[in-house]
Amino acid sequence: MKLKNILLFAAATLSLPLAVVAQSPAPFDNPGVTADPAQGEVSTLQRISLTYVDQKGVFPNPYQYSIVVTRYGETDTLMSATANTDNNQWNVMHLTLDRTLRDPGTYVITLPTGFVQDWDYKELPETKWLYTVTGKGDEPGDFKPYNNIGVDISPRQGVYSKIGEDFRLNFDYASIGVNPAKMIRMIDDATGVVCGTFSIDYTFTDDHLAVLNQFVLRSDREVTAPGSYTLDFPDGTFYRSSDSEDLGAFKFRYVVSETGQVYTPDPTHSFVYPSDGTTMRDLDRLVVTFPDFDTARPAVKNDIKVTDSSGNTVATGIALATKDKIGKNQVAVTFQPVISAEGEYTVTIGEGNFIVGENGDTSSKIVLHYTLKKNAYDPEDPNGPYDNRGVRIYPEQGTYKSLNTFLLTFDCEKTGINFANMIKVYNDETGAVFGTCGIDYGANFGREVTVDVLPYMNVPGSYTIVFPHGTFYEYGSDTEPEMPVYKFRYVIDPNGAVVNPVTENAVADPVSGSVLNSLESINVTFPDFSKIERSHVVDQLNIEIKVVNAAGSVVSEGIVNHNQAGLAPNTMQVKFDPAVKDGGNYDLIFARRVFLLGEEGNRRFNEEFKLNYVIPQSSVESISTEGSEVPVAVYTLQGVKVDNATAPGVYIMVDKNGSARKTVVR
Repeated sequence: MKLKNILLFAAATLSLPLAVVAQSPAPFDNPGVTADPAQGEVSTLQRISLTYVDQKGVFPNPYQYSIVVTRYGETDTLMSATANTDNNQWNVMHLTLDRTLRDPGTYVITLPTGFVQDWDYKELPETKWLYTVTGKGDEPGDFKPYNNIGVDISPRQGVYSKIGEDFRLNFDYASIGVNPAKMIRMIDDATGVVCGTFSIDYTFTDDHLAVLNQFVLRSDREVTAPGSYTLDFPDGTFYRSSDSEDLGAFKFRYVVSETGQVYTPDPTHSFVYPSDGTTMRDLDRLVVTFPDFDTARPAVKNDIKVTDSSGNTVATGIALATKDKIGKNQVAVTFQPVISAEGEYTVTIGEGNFIVGENGDTSSKIVLHYTLKKNAYDPEDPNGPYDNRGVRIYPEQGTYKSLNTFLLTFDCEKTGINFANMIKVYNDETGAVFGTCGIDYGANFGREVTVDVLPYMNVPGSYTIVFPHGTFYEYGSDTEPEMPVYKFRYVIDPNGAVVNPVTENAVADPVSGSVLNSLESINVTFPDFSKIERSHVVDQLNIEIKVVNAAGSVVSEGIVNHNQAGLAPNTMQVKFDPAVKDGGNYDLIFARRVFLLGEEGNRRFNEEFKLNYVIPQSSVESISTEGSEVPVAVYTLQGVKVDNATAPGVYIMVDKNGSARKTVVR
């Protein structure tokens, strides 16, 4: 009682300080979770990063729950927020508010119970985060540009004192068409308000001909207000002239700040097509563009060479002064001799090979890498393989004897799947649907996708696999943009190549080929890998682990034992249900994708592999032959289960207690 009275007295005598505390409430306690920025005072608030220190990975569930932003002490919702898992650290989640908080005041951001799920999809408890916005200063944080493969823009994405009215786009194709019905807009990221629209036109050669892969954009206004902005090109704004295939959406980010740089042309900024890293059929010509300038030309100096993977010079390049079909700020380079042999090549363009702009600036050194393959994509070849930037497929497009499974690997850190989309396989000759595909995540979750075709592609002909627009999306990015249509062409021919999967180096205990009294459990070790895990993505076409007798019948299934104390990290125990005790010869068949092999970030699934064991007939006969229980299972001496023992012969009767007796039927 005395202690309580003292506390009451202290509260009364410190009434003024307590009032101050009420105006500046203490941060919320969120065990196991930290925030960046930390709870407290901030000048403005747009994005928060939460780290779940005790979790392997976390994922948002925005379909059943939502984030709420309120003023402290109030319940009215001011706005919501989106949440994305970090591309590199899966236990980090980024929250982006619907708009930037600039008005001074104290705000509470609430993530309700269940909004965040852990690696095993278990719902995590509610967290609350308290911030006091002062409204002082509005400087941009870490700038993160969009990644747009195959297209370059000038001015480049960045932080500027203002955003000008004109932009220039350059594409990694010889000819691009424009859909004028699409609206190109500049959007304020904080409010979503459109603060500029654009007209678009081709640039032109000295002969007043349109440059078919370079465009100029003109805005109806200049942006000078501090903030973050996105230049948005909707899906289908551009298309390839060669096959009328729409290009996906493009987005470019700009920040306007009082401390931002003034845009100035940069002679070191160049864009080359075919771009660095391209796979082609041959290397005879490339075009170098200087997007920030209106003019470019060859210098007297000529230091351009091509080397192979061994470092040998195999060709030299010559810069051409002609402007035939190329822009005023572009320079063409041809190679002698033309390179067509398959392999890896490096093109080195020395410093000072080009004069850039009216002031005579010289270009910097440019190093490019190309891969030559006979079946590489060629936009001028309508029957060749398709070009799918940002994703690779295995087996690569070509001619094969038969196909049934594929692996897609994406350039982005994490790829989401829209399972509602139907993936179809078309017969190129008739246009009819040959089959459909099932898809799931690969061994390196988020970067890989497995694809199974039903029925198998084993009928001679040409086929195209079509993944519709939006089948995949860039999971974890600010806006999770949908990925474009992907198409892959294959030819099935009896004389085509055979895809041989990697043979697994699996060591079993007992070793394969052993003679056992019964088959109840085994340990499987993968010595080529330091770690093995049970996969959650399996081959849906087969039983995962099955025991097959000599007659080809499945007599048992293997179950991975998750409680594996005492086993090495690259060893997995498998138990069999039911245990196999009948005499005979048995194959243990492990289907594809049962296990994840290797360390996180560099994993792969196992391929199918097989083990063999023999249980001698005597092992069954040695069991007690006494007893008169009604049998629950009847087997022949070859280990084949039968419904009843009516035909003449010798049978093994197994009762409900597991005891067996031998019976002769005459």
